[in-house]
Amino acid sequence: MSNFAYIKRGKTNEILIGAYKEIVNACYGEDIYSFDTEEELFHSIQTYRQKEYIITRLSELPIIDAMWKKAGDARCETE
Repeated sequence: MSNFAYIKRGKTNEILIGAYKEIVNACYGEDIYSFDTEEELFHSIQTYRQKEYIITRLSELPIIDAMWKKAGDARCETE
């Protein structure tokens, strides 16, 4: 079972990321992209970050936070 996931919200430039269960509960019926680790999730959303999408976290993601700080980029909102 996957632990982390993201969805792209409709036609907006917003990506929701978080724990798999929280994404499923918040976005039932939408296409969900799931991953086993935060690192996999982090690498999968890089293209969206480069295109200036709004990335909203639905859960605490300490590994992703650390990776963003290391990259010198802390653009992320928490819902």
